[in-house]
Amino acid sequence: MIDAFKPYEEGLKRLLEALGRNHQQYLKALGYEASLRDNIENARLYNDNEILRSERNRILTYLNALALDTINKSFNELCHSNQQPPEQEIPTSLPTHIFDRAHEYITQVQSSVEKALDIFIDRHILPFQCERMSSLFQHCSSLISTEEIEKLPLTDATRTSFVRMLQAVIHEVQSLQKLLQDFEPVCQEPAGQKLKRQIYKKLNELHRYMQEKEFINTFSSSNGR
Repeated sequence: MIDAFKPYEEGLKRLLEALGRNHQQYLKALGYEASLRDNIENARLYNDNEILRSERNRILTYLNALALDTINKSFNELCHSNQQPPEQEIPTSLPTHIFDRAHEYITQVQSSVEKALDIFIDRHILPFQCERMSSLFQHCSSLISTEEIEKLPLTDATRTSFVRMLQAVIHEVQSLQKLLQDFEPVCQEPAGQKLKRQIYKKLNELHRYMQEKEFINTFSSSNGR
C-alpha cells in the first residue's frame, strides 16, 4: 500500500539536511517539521479528515516559503526530488565536554525535581523554601545553555532524538524557574495556591517524562559509554 505521507517525510529530511544546523532558519524549520510530523501521525492513526488537511496545507505553505527563501527550492520540489542533498562531513558523537555537562545537568534536574516535589506535598511552603528551589533550578541552568545544544552537529538519529529530548527538558526547567519566581512573593498567601498547583503539575509532568525517557541511560548509550 502506498504511503501518501512518505514524500512529506522525505522532503523534511532533505530540507533539514540542505539547511544544516548552523543556518539561522534551522530552528524554524524544526518547528514546522514537528507540526507536520504530528499532523501526519494523527492522520495515520485516526484517518485523515478535513481539519487535518486544512492544518497540513497551512504548514506546507510555511514550508514552501521557507524552502524558497533559503535554498531556492520549494518544499514540494524536495518532496518529489530524486536528488539527495550533498552529504556533509559532520561528527556523529557528542563532544566530550558537552556530554559531561549535559549528563551533570540531567542528573541535577532529576534531583531538584524530586526535592521540589517533596516540598510541594506540604500544605504550606515558606519563603526560604521557594528561594532554595529557585536556586536549585538556577544552578542546573548554569551548567549548559540552549544555544550550545542547538549548535550540536549531529547526524545520527538516536543522538539527534536525545538532543531534542534534552531541549524539551531545558525548556520545561526554564518555565519552572519563571513559575517559581512568580510564586516566591505570594507563597504564603491565598493568591499563591493557583500557582502552587501549576508548579506541582509541571514538576510531576517533568518527573514522569524523565523517568519514561530514562534520560541517564539513554544519554550514556547515545554517547557510546
